[in-house]
Amino acid sequence: MFCAQFDKVRIKRGLALVRAAAVSLTRHHLVLVVMNNNITSTTPTTMLPSDANLDREELEHEQRVIRLVFSVELDATEFFTNLQKLINTAAIEQLYAFYYTPKTEAEIREKEYGWKSYDPEAEFKRMGLGPTNGAWRVTTINKDFSFCPTYPKLIAVPARISDNVLKHGGKFKSKSRIPA
Repeated sequence: MFCAQFDKVRIKRGLALVRAAAVSLTRHHLVLVVMNNNITSTTPTTMLPSDANLDREELEHEQRVIRLVFSVELDATEFFTNLQKLINTAAIEQLYAFYYTPKTEAEIREKEYGWKSYDPEAEFKRMGLGPTNGAWRVTTINKDFSFCPTYPKLIAVPARISDNVLKHGGKFKSKSRIPA
């Protein structure tokens, strides 16, 4: 359908001060952004009152009545005309529920791949930990998460600390959470 943005708007709620804001209309939402404190409020247009006599300056938003003051009269006219069209949809198929499309299997797999692409050995090497640095080593003591279920498979530890020392030291720590 359409998307409209109105930048030079002031919002007045009750006796509260007038604040600079931007108002956007998307196909299914009304978005208010208060400029000075960067507060954003999004409301589905189906949640707004649908009476045909909607006041040209007042709008019920999140159970509150706010007053929108446009600096340009044509913007006010365009905003409320478009808002009326969005609120009073002609067919049920135009509602947001019919436009929502969940992620596909490929999109879900792609997101999961991001975690699988993390290589801890390469990351330790990048940080200067491991065989090239004599002060640190990477241990596989937790490769099956049996040493500490909350730690990763690979742990960077000081090179002088053996896996035996880690096992014995882990016994005296909650869930074997050694300093790492």
